[in-house]
Amino acid sequence: MRAQKRAIRADVRARLASVDAGAAATALEGGLAALESSGLWARAASVLAYLATDDEPSIDGLIERGLRSGMSVAAPRMDWDAGTMRALRLRDLGDVEVRRHGVREPIETGDVEPLDLVGLVLVPGVAFDKQGGRLGRGAGFYDRFLAGMDGRVVKLGVAHEAQIVEHVPMETHDVRLDGLVTGGGLMLLPRDTGSEA
Repeated sequence: MRAQKRAIRADVRARLASVDAGAAATALEGGLAALESSGLWARAASVLAYLATDDEPSIDGLIERGLRSGMSVAAPRMDWDAGTMRALRLRDLGDVEVRRHGVREPIETGDVEPLDLVGLVLVPGVAFDKQGGRLGRGAGFYDRFLAGMDGRVVKLGVAHEAQIVEHVPMETHDVRLDGLVTGGGLMLLPRDTGSEA
């Protein structure tokens, strides 16, 4: 299975290298707008959003609009040695730093977002499928973090179309997502909790 995952990562990265970055970002804005106008966004007391690296779809505009509207937005702060992460509340996108691997993180303020407030998590990844499968970079930070969250929390992958594959091989510790936000819009998978857009 590791060889399969390596092959998918290499294939998707090659595809992304041939994509017009500007066109992909413009297309993704349509999907983010669909999310923003959805009931999921409106009902979330707090959103945990990732801070994109250079090779991930940027959602900075969405984060800024959420903050301006008074929404509580948090982002992951990594403990790189322990392989864990916490949700720290963002005040604005100026209060971030890069510590390792080009990952932007909130500066350490002590403002930890209570996870029982988080209703929506936006998740980055290398590849996704339309059954909720996600392939990350391989360190497992998000899988460990998401596994500890309440089942009511909606977990959405954010991806360019080039990152969508037919099937992501999933292991027992891999956490399935509840849907995707792409340039094609917002796609939700059926959930037992009855969450809908």
